[in-house]
Amino acid sequence: MALSLIRDLLQARPNSIAVFVPSEITTYCFYPGLQKDYMVANAIFRMGGAAIMCSNKKQFWCTAKYQLMHNVRVHTGADDNAYGCMGWGPDKEGVNGVYLRKDVPLQAAKALEACLRTIAPKILTWSQYAEAAYNLFEKTVLGRAVAEYVPDFTQCIDHFALHAGGYAVLKGLQQAMSLPSQKMLPSFATLRDFGNTSCSTTWYVLAYMESIEGLRKNQTLMQIGMGGGMKAGVNVWRALRDITITHEAWAHLNGKAVTEADLPRPISDPTCRIGNSAALSGDIKAAFGAKAADSPRTADILVQAH
Repeated sequence: MALSLIRDLLQARPNSIAVFVPSEITTYCFYPGLQKDYMVANAIFRMGGAAIMCSNKKQFWCTAKYQLMHNVRVHTGADDNAYGCMGWGPDKEGVNGVYLRKDVPLQAAKALEACLRTIAPKILTWSQYAEAAYNLFEKTVLGRAVAEYVPDFTQCIDHFALHAGGYAVLKGLQQAMSLPSQKMLPSFATLRDFGNTSCSTTWYVLAYMESIEGLRKNQTLMQIGMGGGMKAGVNVWRALRDITITHEAWAHLNGKAVTEADLPRPISDPTCRIGNSAALSGDIKAAFGAKAADSPRTADILVQAH
């Protein structure tokens, strides 16, 4: 959400610099009560933060890491279920805390769907456009009963930095986007080592990629953030150069990648499946025959700092 504001600010103010400091402070929201849907927040949220410098100054072109290619955000708070699935308030005993309902993964999937409906037509490859067109031709002209076309996002995006909101949230995102476990490892590694650091979570995931995997010039990165409300945001970045930097947050790994065996719960755990995430995969089809929603032209935002 903040990057949308930074994009707009830099579009309105050429030759400028903006510093973005996402952080999560948990001390004020510790819950001392006994109600389970409030106690979950104590278990998954952790303090954390990051600092990112963005600029549209041409002098940073040679030293910047990434260029922001696409930026989409949505807020589904008009839906009472989305608005009320998480928030702050008193429990039955009057003790304040952050509550998380069981339908958080479902509401997150709905918000993500709205983002993908807008951003998918902007990032598909020509071959994927052809596949979608042929799928539509088979159904409407030939009258065949074929499955709806759902794109393979790994064909148009190289890396995925997903909001590590919890195991169920990550599983829901994985199932909705049909991502292989290998693409999920940076997000699950972040969840294991740092928990849910809210708006700074995806920046920890990006730091893992830079520290352990490295990014090559012109590779693309999809950054997906989620938040209460329900809010969702998708950013697509392009690497401007080869990037391999060992961040202090990941120095303890000594350059060794986290494997699925290192996780407290495997990504491929068959006992966990988000029942309604399949609906998202089916609804994504609406993004491919429709014209992308009008949005402001994305400014050249160059990420300079870590």
